[in-house]
Amino acid sequence: RETAAAKNRPVLLSIGSASCGWCTKMHATTFRDRDVTAVLEREFVTGKIDAGRYPDLVRALGVRAYPTTVIAAPDGKILRVVEGFKTAEETARLLREAQAALREHRAQLILTSGTKPK
Repeated sequence: RETAAAKNRPVLLSIGSASCGWCTKMHATTFRDRDVTAVLEREFVTGKIDAGRYPDLVRALGVRAYPTTVIAAPDGKILRVVEGFKTAEETARLLREAQAALREHRAQLILTSGTKPK
């Protein structure tokens, strides 16, 4: 989250487990798609969370199924939580929607605080 704040980028967390076949497939296909990878590298801070190693985080995020993709603003506000395997096309759409949600979140911060976020 510190990196996201420093770079002023949203965070994308992929949450799953080593025994989850759909998680493995998503990392082998969706997150290796050239277009998805380009957007993630350019505009997001990413992380892969093994649910078995971080049960408190998984519980705090309300994760109920694997894989789950969580997208948060640089300040930590959760923008999207999406359960289940998603194709590259679905993920590209999710990233666009998350960017729009981030713009809305930043605009709301400006309206409520009167100052522009970093």
